[in-house]
Amino acid sequence: MAERKQRSKTLKSSAKLLHCPFCGEIINLPKWEDCYGSFYEVDCCIISISVQISDLMTLEERHADLFINNRHERVYIDRARDEAIRLLSTRAPYRPKCSCSRCTGIPDPYEDVDGD
Repeated sequence: MAERKQRSKTLKSSAKLLHCPFCGEIINLPKWEDCYGSFYEVDCCIISISVQISDLMTLEERHADLFINNRHERVYIDRARDEAIRLLSTRAPYRPKCSCSRCTGIPDPYEDVDGD
């Protein structure tokens, strides 16, 4: 049990939520108390993320989870929350579209550095 709490704290501290890439607003994450069912769902403007909580659980954890009142234990919901934050904060690398002198000095992240 202590290992689960430590793992949850580690995941929570390493996850940083970025603003919505479309509207620029802060994305509101549901609180643990508001999470029912088997999915952790986040919505903002045109973004919708749904993380299945049981996908982040081991087989032993699935059997041990009581799923009382149509809700998983908090440690599993926190894992799904951290996964949703990771998915929402993933951005494609920047690639300039023009060839002006200001943009040409930026290294191309898609270019093979070693020349292989």
